[in-house]
Amino acid sequence: MNTSLLILPHIIINNANAWSSPYTVGFPSLTSIGGAVHCLQRKICSCGFPSIAFKNFGVVSHKFNLRESRSGYDSSIVLTGNPLVKDKKNPQKYTRPPFIAEIKCQMDISLIIEFEGDVNESSDLGNGFIELIISTLHDSMRISSGDVISFDRPRLIFHANEPKVFRQKIVGLLMPGYALIERKDLVKNSLDNQNDALDSLLDSLVINFEKDSAGTKNHKGWLVPICTGYMGVTSIVPHALNQRDDCTPHRFVESMVTLGEFRMLHKFKEIRELLWRSNYIEKDNYYVYEQFDNSSLMDDELDEDFFI
Repeated sequence: MNTSLLILPHIIINNANAWSSPYTVGFPSLTSIGGAVHCLQRKICSCGFPSIAFKNFGVVSHKFNLRESRSGYDSSIVLTGNPLVKDKKNPQKYTRPPFIAEIKCQMDISLIIEFEGDVNESSDLGNGFIELIISTLHDSMRISSGDVISFDRPRLIFHANEPKVFRQKIVGLLMPGYALIERKDLVKNSLDNQNDALDSLLDSLVINFEKDSAGTKNHKGWLVPICTGYMGVTSIVPHALNQRDDCTPHRFVESMVTLGEFRMLHKFKEIRELLWRSNYIEKDNYYVYEQFDNSSLMDDELDEDFFI
């Protein structure tokens, strides 16, 4: 099967939302990045490429800086503040409006998007497609609520499922970089030891220190908590009071947080190992992004205990 990829290399994003879930701060949630990929597809389809469908995506991190202040060994997160507005009762006075503080970050990422459509190796539409991607990213795109500052020229890669193409054209292009992958298997192993989901997550992230020795971790690798989707906590209703879109059914959801890992690109053997796909599991009300090659965790084996 011929796998066609759109590579968006080294996207510099400013002021992205680092509050990735109600429980975690750090690299933006996978749902926010997947939402940006879906938004890009809709814009492309409305501008002359209606057959284009973005199927799956991968994200590679090159650089990440959380907005924080440091003093010696102490660090504190810098929160945002809304601009002052005139007081309704006293127009000569300015007040700070109530708001939910956001935690911002700057990052350099690359997106790997698997697509289907009329743009292929034998068509002449490639250059026009790339130019449309460039103008869309410049003019109207935000990723994880952050501004797109710059990016390298997008590239089309065909036959990416072939190991030689993957190594030479993808790994060679995006190194050094760390691909974000799912590690629910570690949570599952910890759950087998009678831990709950939160204890299992912390058990994988904790660093153990002993006197006169360096810190050690229970698992190797750059492990992080990641938000991969949402779980519906109410039934779907046609309308809710004050909802933004009156034409779309409404449901209240909660974030689903599990374990992920940033792994250096040269450790992957094929493209499918780092791609994410969206999935809706109706019986559990799960709206999640998951990976194809997640060791022994298939669609019908997803369990609420794997998430917090």
